[in-house]
Amino acid sequence: MDIRTLEHTERQSLSFCVDLNETSSEELMDKWLSQAFSGLMAAVASKKISKVSAEHQELIQKCSKEAKDVPSHAKCIVKLMDEAEKKIHVPPKNNRKPYQKVVKTTTEEPKENMEWIGSFGTARARRSSGFNVVQKDHYSLRSTDDMDSMTRLAKSMTNTARVFKNKTEKSEPWIEAVGRIKKRRWKTKKRKSQK
Repeated sequence: MDIRTLEHTERQSLSFCVDLNETSSEELMDKWLSQAFSGLMAAVASKKISKVSAEHQELIQKCSKEAKDVPSHAKCIVKLMDEAEKKIHVPPKNNRKPYQKVVKTTTEEPKENMEWIGSFGTARARRSSGFNVVQKDHYSLRSTDDMDSMTRLAKSMTNTARVFKNKTEKSEPWIEAVGRIKKRRWKTKKRKSQK
């Protein structure tokens, strides 16, 4: 017996080979994806479940056990998150200011009295100028109370991923970042002017 064939048969005996066609490989990929999402949702659930009562903990655990696919598991997690959020005081909706929509400007109608130079018209329709700047006495920004369940789930998953990666420091708010950059720019300008 040749040494190469011996190594080949030895490798075959140590490994398990499965021939997959296209449909079975897609099914396997779907299974792995659903397991990954279920794992993420289980991580969110394990973090939030301590914030609800024992009665609701049992209901959520039962719901998660009965879930056969990702959407049904996600519904259980949304129930858990809603229950965990109930303990936090949320002001009534009628006290909140409504979300203000941006109004898009319209374009001008093309002028009918076009001047002609040879075979070319000189007037043209103005293109859209985008959005108008609106000045108001007060603006209402969306708060954390206005988030829907998918946004809360995504935010919670992000926080869980940050915990797994040991990124405990909070991200800097954009206002502070802009202020820090302005201060740094001012210092460099001051140093350059002193030279």
